[in-house]
Amino acid sequence: MGDKMYSKEDVLHTLHETVCLYKGLPVIVFVSNDLKDDQIMIQYTNGKSEVINYTESEFNYSAPEIGYVNYRNSAYYLSRSPIRGRKQGLDVSNLITDPDLPPGEKRNLLKSKSLSSCITNKYPNFSVILIDIREGLIKSLAFSRLFALGRVDYRLIGVFFRGRLVGNVIKNTNKVKIHQISGRDIIVKLFLEQRGSINE
Repeated sequence: MGDKMYSKEDVLHTLHETVCLYKGLPVIVFVSNDLKDDQIMIQYTNGKSEVINYTESEFNYSAPEIGYVNYRNSAYYLSRSPIRGRKQGLDVSNLITDPDLPPGEKRNLLKSKSLSSCITNKYPNFSVILIDIREGLIKSLAFSRLFALGRVDYRLIGVFFRGRLVGNVIKNTNKVKIHQISGRDIIVKLFLEQRGSINE
């Protein structure tokens, strides 16, 4: 639930065209002078819209949890800029993507089912992604908010953690080797929680 804001102008500057959560689902918020002071219009990724009060208990304008998103057959690591100004939720100005997307593409991403899948934690299976990369159907794809697989060169499929190459898939297997790097123990633990198995 969001606290009541001082004015309609505060609502506009804080929430307009941001991604927030309503009943646990990501929605884009629109603020209009045609609506009452406490009202906003929300739009789901399926295009359905409705008017709600931003003070409702089921509306959450805190930034939703993000990480890797599978967008246009590639994995992008999303993070939120620490300098957000007045905006709550996610918006083009506070969204960082790795690899970088231009502002127009970020706007499209915010409205996409891909972002919805990231926020609701719905990802394809590790083994399916690995097959698709090996067959050259895709270059990279995520299997969780924290981890993605991607082609590093014609021989090597890398394991990426929060936008950083941390390991590789062992050739002709579904096994993974995490490199000897700073924070390796934590990365291995998180990988095991996401995937269930690893080759040390």
